Amino acid sequence: MDIENELQRLLESDDELSELADSGSEYYPSEQSELSNLGSSPSDQESGENIQVKPKGRKRVKNETTWKRNIRKDRRLKGKEYNDIKGKVVPKKQPKVGPCRCSNKCHIKITEIRQIQIFDEFYSLDSLNMQTSYLFTMIKVCNKQRSYTQNPDSRRQKSRVYCLLDCSGSEVKVCKEFFQNTLQVSAGRIDRVLKNKGENSTPPSDRRGKGPSANKTSPEKIAEVKNFIEKFPAYESHYALHKSTNRKYMAPDLNIIKLYTLYTEQVTNPVSSFVFRKIFNEEFNLSFHPLVSDSCRKCDAYDIKIKAAESEAHRNNLKQELELHQRKAISARTGLQSDTELAKNNPEDVTVITFDLMKTLPTPLLSTGICYYKRQLWTYCFGIHNMGNGDVYMFVWDESVASRGPQEIGSCILYFLKKFVSTEHLIMYSDQCGGQNHNIKLSLLCQYIVSSPEYIVKNIDHKFLVSGHSYLPCDQDFGLVEKQKKLFPNIFIPEHWNNVILAALEWLKIQWLRFSFEMPYKIFFKYSNNDIAQFSELNLEKRNTTLIANLDLLYPNGNCINPLKKKDLLCLLDYVPPIYHEFYKSLKTNAQNIDNEIPLIDFSSDDE
Repeated sequence: MDIENELQRLLESDDELSELADSGSEYYPSEQSELSNLGSSPSDQESGENIQVKPKGRKRVKNETTWKRNIRKDRRLKGKEYNDIKGKVVPKKQPKVGPCRCSNKCHIKITEIRQIQIFDEFYSLDSLNMQTSYLFTMIKVCNKQRSYTQNPDSRRQKSRVYCLLDCSGSEVKVCKEFFQNTLQVSAGRIDRVLKNKGENSTPPSDRRGKGPSANKTSPEKIAEVKNFIEKFPAYESHYALHKSTNRKYMAPDLNIIKLYTLYTEQVTNPVSSFVFRKIFNEEFNLSFHPLVSDSCRKCDAYDIKIKAAESEAHRNNLKQELELHQRKAISARTGLQSDTELAKNNPEDVTVITFDLMKTLPTPLLSTGICYYKRQLWTYCFGIHNMGNGDVYMFVWDESVASRGPQEIGSCILYFLKKFVSTEHLIMYSDQCGGQNHNIKLSLLCQYIVSSPEYIVKNIDHKFLVSGHSYLPCDQDFGLVEKQKKLFPNIFIPEHWNNVILAALEWLKIQWLRFSFEMPYKIFFKYSNNDIAQFSELNLEKRNTTLIANLDLLYPNGNCINPLKKKDLLCLLDYVPPIYHEFYKSLKTNAQNIDNEIPLIDFSSDDE
């Protein structure tokens, strides 16, 4: 039987190709940005043509009712006490009741109790326009009936009749003073309401704030900001939980402040930071925060199916399948814990490791903003965590040396086994990323190891954690590296990433350091001053590449990178010290590699 074909058949996945398993996807803008058309006019909607729907922004919904000026406006409208814009307290309005001095005896027609009722009803109206309509209705405007001057050109051509409703709902004529005292409205407001009543039969509406703004940002400036933001590469999340949000992610070391700083450097007359932030939040659904945890596709799918189940029996069956899936995940985690205890109790018989590939690291990593527009050299970091003693091993290389497929992963494992494994039984845990771990090439490599006399290991158990529930200890190690990366503003060449990884050791927690003449390349340290506690060691000796017997080098002359990427890297040399220029100038390119910018595909299988 052909072992390779048989293993290929066993490891094939029926699932569709999933997205890249790690979060190190390349950042490249699309040739035609999906955000180029951010809206449509009402005429487009009425015509029924293809409409580009405006994407939902990332800004939270604003609650204008909690704004101080709106609270002040609302309290003033309802006649309540409020603080004006200068902080002065304006007392609440109250109807002025009492005898009327006019000959009509208005206070007899409208009692004091009715005056208070009319006042409360007027100020309980919801808007200024409704109050205006009330005044417009209760005041009649008619031609004057008599003239008190012989001048034919008298300014007064109209007369006003003020009315209020009595307890029976009938209109009662009152004087102007009584009308104003009851409603507590000024003569100026009455004049504004009745200004055009003789010509129009509808009350005027409040037009304040409806005119064009004097400092409104022009459409050209808004388009300029949008075009600038669209220059930056963004990528979609491969995490199932966030795919429905249509949110895209920019480089994690970017933020709005950096974007605005770069914008002001390019534009002669920039908009304010407030306007820039407003456009970014409301017109784009972009984020800078890298996702740190994967979502289980099966759990998400089961949750949706359970909520949409039409019958209780179907819902119960789905719940049982979900419970079985989660039990398998718990069982895999329990197996890792039990194997860890086995390795700690029997360090001479069995070795247990977990391994994973960190997200890609851009090089050079510079503080200048031009890096965000250029392709950068990817540096890879592969981590192995020894569960028995807690040791962590990091293998670092860049894409000019090799890629990040199963053969590169296997090379790191071979080196690790030769140098650091002295047991015949090896247990390996990893996720189900088909492009790196769960594939035929790594399986054949394990078969080679156990059959080769060069290696002590005679039995290998490669166990895979359930997809979506693979929380490996390597992820915590990578988190320490990410945390230390913030302390290194400039990383010029891939070798400088080694300094970041070494700095990830918790030096501040070290309580005891020991240096020995016999071992000058090793530093021994403890996290306590306890004499019983054992020393951990840090090996500073630089190790050369180990050649694996009977196996040819995958890249004997180094790997070739995209020529467009090299062109971008050379553009960044003005910001890199000259001592490192030769490294980038010596990078090899291959014209056939110009389109080889496709991220690694995850062939993770959900079959369990």
